[in-house]
Amino acid sequence: MKQRIKYILAFQNYNEIIFLDEPFSNLDNEGINSVKRLIEKHYEQGSAIVIAGNDDREISLCNGILELKK
Repeated sequence: MKQRIKYILAFQNYNEIIFLDEPFSNLDNEGINSVKRLIEKHYEQGSAIVIAGNDDREISLCNGILELKK
């Protein structure tokens, strides 16, 4: 539930850029689908969204990938 409240606060206003760290962690399928819709909506409104993660579902939302290596 805490995770969902964080998304409500992050997405309640338009932000030019949003940073998300592993956005699907600790969420059930319903929560993941809700976050996907929020991300897609903000992206369509012109927000830049930076996702740090390694989950294939998170990566599938990206239109560019920067892979960091040691």
